[in-house]
Amino acid sequence: MQDPNQTETRGRKTVQIIDKPFEIPPMERRRTSVAVRKPPPQPQPQRRPSCPAQLPHRRTSRSSLSRPWAQEKPPKEPEKPPPAPNTFQLEPYVKFPVDAATATIKTTVDEALADQTYDPATCKRLCGRLADEVKAKVRRLPLDERYKIVVVCAIGDKSTQGIRVASRCAWDHERDNFASYSYDNKSLFATVTVYAVYFY
Repeated sequence: MQDPNQTETRGRKTVQIIDKPFEIPPMERRRTSVAVRKPPPQPQPQRRPSCPAQLPHRRTSRSSLSRPWAQEKPPKEPEKPPPAPNTFQLEPYVKFPVDAATATIKTTVDEALADQTYDPATCKRLCGRLADEVKAKVRRLPLDERYKIVVVCAIGDKSTQGIRVASRCAWDHERDNFASYSYDNKSLFATVTVYAVYFY
């Protein structure tokens, strides 16, 4: 067995040989030469202003200038008047005069349809005009102003057929009333009914 510490004479120098296990120095961590780069921040999309006046580079079209309603605000609707308050008046001061209303209807219808022949287009316009005229004349009669007047007029061709005009209403039989008149000649027939409904 050899001594681990041996000496060897080489020329004039004495060299001591020491058997020692060779140790490899720990290697340092190698730094990477490539730096990790973060992606650049993406620019956020800018919101376009809705008002064209904020865009100086934008040119206003001629079509928008020729339309004044496209730039101006719509006018405000007029305020509705408040509804009339209830008076809680259960009885009318003057009730609906049935006889006077019937006479008024008869006079108006006889004058309007004296020499009239049946024509669908003409009688259609005549029916509405006759109802308005009867309503205006009945309103002038002495009756309570809280009565609501409704006029129903029907004009038809007179042939060999028969016809019956009927109506049904839900009302107060002590305060509401109606007046009716029928007219006919060789060419047509007409029925006008006036309803007077009392508003409490």
